[in-house]
Amino acid sequence: MIIHVSSGDNGRLSSFQIWSRTRMLNVFLAYASERDLNLASLRFEFAGGAVTGNDTAYSLKLRDGDTLTCMLIDTREGEARALPQGSPESQAAR
Repeated sequence: MIIHVSSGDNGRLSSFQIWSRTRMLNVFLAYASERDLNLASLRFEFAGGAVTGNDTAYSLKLRDGDTLTCMLIDTREGEARALPQGSPESQAAR
């Protein structure tokens, strides 16, 4: 199956071919590498809920063509908040 990851700020899509039992950590690592971002600064969601690295397409009930949303988070102030992925703050997260 093919799933997509959309950046939270501009909707740019990245596509990944996976198996139903592929751990989402593999997708997260590929996405972070493709976008040259630190994985620790990313949060992934599907249907309004957080996606963890141990989740699989099967456990999330993903279908071919479904899209995860990725947000860049800022934890410097002790709380997570979404940052646009082109902002100066996001550049510091690299």
